[in-house]
Amino acid sequence: MWRHCLRASAAFCRSGYDGYNILVRPDRRGGPVILAYCWAHLRRRFYEIAAKGPAPIAQNALERIQKLYKIEEEIRGRTPEERCAIRQARARPEVEALKSWFEDCLKRVSKSSPVRDAIQYGLNQWDGLNRSSGGGTAIFPAFQGGMRDGRCYVPM
Repeated sequence: MWRHCLRASAAFCRSGYDGYNILVRPDRRGGPVILAYCWAHLRRRFYEIAAKGPAPIAQNALERIQKLYKIEEEIRGRTPEERCAIRQARARPEVEALKSWFEDCLKRVSKSSPVRDAIQYGLNQWDGLNRSSGGGTAIFPAFQGGMRDGRCYVPM
């Protein structure tokens, strides 16, 4: 995969792993790649918290993210232009509301809370997460494969 990615010049869906940063270097042969971050990685953080017991904030985050997955499921197979228009109309407001909600939650949760870490991870990755929910061609990686136990898998 890496060799292919090093030659690519399109959007590349990724986790928050810093090793991918070589792809965005301006001096990269073929130009920099636009990185779209993986919603499944963010979702998994909340899933793991909620799986341990009652966690209302984690559960609420999962429900909010699930709305985005539902939109993606509904637009699968449509043209990039249609996906982009639907994402702008339906997903963008959900994403903006999620960010505001995350920022509000940070004011209310303990600094040592695992849910705070999950929220902070999301906010730290926000620009890249927005790339995967706004355009016509970048997609939620879970819809290339599926979800199992809160984890994304992509068939090879």
